[in-house]
Order: sequence, then C-alpha cells, then structure tokens
Amino acid sequence: MLIEGIDLPATVGRRLQVGACRFAIGGETTPCERMDELQPGLRRILTPALRGGVWGKVLQGGALHIGDEVKVL
Repeated sequence: MLIEGIDLPATVGRRLQVGACRFAIGGETTPCERMDELQPGLRRILTPALRGGVWGKVLQGGALHIGDEVKVL
C-alpha cells in the first residue's frame, strides 16, 4: 500500500489506522538487491530515512479504498 502525507518515521512502534483497518507498525523495510535489477542505484536511493517503507502486522482487517483516511494512533 502506498500512503502519502504522513511522517513515516513517526509511525514505527505505533499503530496506524487506514479506513476501518488497523496496523501495528514494526519497523523499516529493507530494500532488497532485486531493486537494482529494475533500476541501477534504486536500492541505495530507497535505503536511508525509511524511503523503502515500513512493515506491520494487521490488527484489524477489512476493505481498503483509495482515499481512505490515514491516522497515526
């Protein structure tokens, strides 16, 4: 899922609500070496400052929709 408009580093260790769904954000996703197969240098660009994204555990599932409100809890 791609989310914009939030302070991503501030979500680590917290809960995120997207629409009716809730996630426990656990940490930074490490971009793998396959990224450079798509575009040389992409892995290096995505590595610092959580630009590769975060991973989390689903606490409450449900349907997600484009435009759902996103809240850091």
